[in-house]
This record gives sequence, C-alpha cells and structure tokens, in this order.
Amino acid sequence: MTSKGPHRSVRAGVFASVSVGVSAAGHSLASQQSLPPVALLVGLAALFACGWGFAGKERGLGAICGWMVWGQLALHIMFSLAQSASTHVHGAPPSDVGGGQTGVDMMVVHVVAALVSGWWLRRGEAGLFHLLHLLGAALLSVLALFGLLGPVEVHRTPGRVVVPPDPCRPAPSRVLRYALILRGPPLTLAA
Repeated sequence: MTSKGPHRSVRAGVFASVSVGVSAAGHSLASQQSLPPVALLVGLAALFACGWGFAGKERGLGAICGWMVWGQLALHIMFSLAQSASTHVHGAPPSDVGGGQTGVDMMVVHVVAALVSGWWLRRGEAGLFHLLHLLGAALLSVLALFGLLGPVEVHRTPGRVVVPPDPCRPAPSRVLRYALILRGPPLTLAA
C-alpha cells in the first residue's frame, strides 16, 4: 500500500518522534547530562525529512529496524557533539561523552533502542494498514448497501489458463477417460 499526502507526513512524524524521543531519553540518562533543545529540534527535522522520503509505502521489519539503527547512530553522534559543545560554552569540564566505556555502552543502548523501536513501529504500522483496509472495506459495503456506489464489477482477464503438465502426476488411464468429475457442492433442484 502506498501512502500519499497527510498520511505520509504522519508516518514520518511518528518515525521521527519515536526515534528522537527514545534516543534523547537514553542518551541523557546514560551521559547524565541534558541535551540542548536545538539538538532535539535539528534531530527531529533531519529524521522527519529522512522518514518522509521513505514513508511512500509500507515497509517490512528489516527495513524499519535498519533505518532505526542508522537514525539512532546519527542521533548519538549529533547528541554527543551537542553535549560536548555545550560543556565547552558553559566552561564546565567535558565528560566522556563519545569515547571510552561510556561511548560503547551508549552505542549498545542506541542499537537496542533502535531494534525495539523498529519492532514497535512495524507492529503499529501493520496494525494501522490493517485497520485502514478494514475501514475501506466497511465503507465500500455501506456505500453499496445504500446504493451510493455503482454496480461493483469484478475484472477478470480473458483467456484460457494453461497449466503445465505435472511430472509427478500419473498419465490418465483409458478406463477413466470419459469419467465426469464434479467438484463443489451439489446443486439443488428448483421445484
């Protein structure tokens, strides 16, 4: 299913909000340092732009988790640089924001957050698309019930379906050559 117009923006907004929210909370807790609001806004804008570019159609779990990992890693680098810059501006000694054991721990937390958020977003997206399909079917049924929808036609492609011979199937015997096989329920006779 493709997404156009406001649906695409909503999906990109949810992707960006979840990514930045989870990343900012985890990053602040792990570094024990607050994030500048400008870093949050820049991260939100950047991930919204990326999310909008990829929100054109429904994505699978692997694609969503992959983009979440890249987004989390980019946010980690950006948040680390923003924290480092803010500590230099305020004159406080910089903490070990990007390197050492804290940096490795943060990277692991960012990757785990990306995978959990990706799974959560995929489940939500699958539920949303399923709900939209159900609402569309219900709306068509109601419109058809009230006669607001014209006659529904089933489009079938003309032509004969050619089935290739199955090598596992035995050749028909001459004894059953004229046997008639009916598949389906029996027909009722009208009185």
